[in-house]
Amino acid sequence: MIKVSIITVVYNNKSTLMDAINSVTNQDYENIEYIVIDGASKDGTLDLIKEAKGITKWISEPDKGLYDAMNKGLQMASGDIVGILNSDDVYTSNTVISDVVKEVIRTRCDVIYADINYVERDDVTHVVRSWESGDFYPKYFQDGYVPAHPTVFLSQDLSKKFQFDLTYKLAADYDFLLRLFHTPNLKLNYLSQKIINMRLGGVTSKNWKNIVKGNLEIARSWMKNQKKLPLLTLLVKRPRIKLKQYV
Repeated sequence: MIKVSIITVVYNNKSTLMDAINSVTNQDYENIEYIVIDGASKDGTLDLIKEAKGITKWISEPDKGLYDAMNKGLQMASGDIVGILNSDDVYTSNTVISDVVKEVIRTRCDVIYADINYVERDDVTHVVRSWESGDFYPKYFQDGYVPAHPTVFLSQDLSKKFQFDLTYKLAADYDFLLRLFHTPNLKLNYLSQKIINMRLGGVTSKNWKNIVKGNLEIARSWMKNQKKLPLLTLLVKRPRIKLKQYV
């Protein structure tokens, strides 16, 4: 039976953490390794982790931020496939992991990704907008698309090979996916199904300065990994794709 590792990273977020934990522990798939990485929280989050049932491994220690904590989780994971569930987010149903595993078995893929709902912070059943990742093709990123990062599951081999680059403060997830999805001979599979309800209010959405900084980091990632600067993507295509989420 395929073993699935789920990683949740948290810091001072006791208000929504239990929603994420319950979302994992209520899955109908049996062979789940659930890893929680806490950044030495001081608001009672650690008490919730200690009391929660269904957590396989957890650590609580200072880190260098969200992406450093995710890297720790990737290194700790022992599952055949590995995914990340943010402490603000929940799975859309208790069959999500079963559905993912079935697709991995059917397609024998290295990476599987799906669609996502953006929901109200106080009501995860209220969908504000959705994002359909779509099938990957050679100019996917260049055309302004990006897979919904929380929906990505990757093989154990890739989870050890790929780490988040901590030099990116806002776009480390984009850089991670840009490198991952351009791996030679990668077997990708798109699951046309909304599997995550993500609460609105992420770091890059808080103000225009962060949006600009995030785009500058994306440009740097392109220059580093793809050896070119996609000005048309950053100035026209990505904003157009983002706008489509609201239509």
